[in-house]
Amino acid sequence: MAKKGGKIALALGLVTGAVTGILFAPGKGKDLRKRITSERKIGGTGAKALGKDIKRMGEEIFDMMHEIAELDEVQGAWSKLKGETAKMTKMKKEDIDEIVAKAHKKAEDMKKLVNKYANHKKKTITKKVTKKAKAAKKKVKKAETKARKTVKKAATKVKKAATKIEKKASPRKRTK
Repeated sequence: MAKKGGKIALALGLVTGAVTGILFAPGKGKDLRKRITSERKIGGTGAKALGKDIKRMGEEIFDMMHEIAELDEVQGAWSKLKGETAKMTKMKKEDIDEIVAKAHKKAEDMKKLVNKYANHKKKTITKKVTKKAKAAKKKVKKAETKARKTVKKAATKVKKAATKIEKKASPRKRTK
C-alpha cells in the first residue's frame, strides 16, 4: 500500500512541477498560454492545449531517461544501489520508517519551494501587467484630453464660420 501512495505522490509532484514549468517558461510558456486562451475562446477548457504539451514533455523525458539509463555511470550507480537495497532489506522497520519520514519531509519542502516560486512569479507578472495597464491608462487619458481640446477648437471654428455665413446670408437693410 505504501508503494502505491508513494508512486501517486511522485506522479502528482512531477505533474505539478511540469505544469508550473510549462506555464511559467518564458518562450514556450507564452505560446502555451496563447493556445489555452484560444481554446477557451471557442468554448474549451484549455486542458487540451496543456495536455498536448505535457504529453510531449513526458515523451521527451521518457526518451531522455532511456538514454541516461544506458550510460556507464548510471549502470554503475544502479549496481551500487542494488547492493544498498540488499542491505536495506536487512534493516529494521523503524529505520525504514525514519528514511520514509525524511523523504516525505523533503517532498513537503520541495512542494513549499515550488509554491513559493510560483507565487513569486505570479506577483512579478501581476506587477508588470499593472504597471503596463497604468501606463496605457495614462496614454489614453492624455489622448482623450488632446481629443477634447481638438473638438473644442473645431467647435469654436464652426461657430465662427456659421456666424459669418449667417451675416452674409441674412437680408440686409436697404438704404434709400
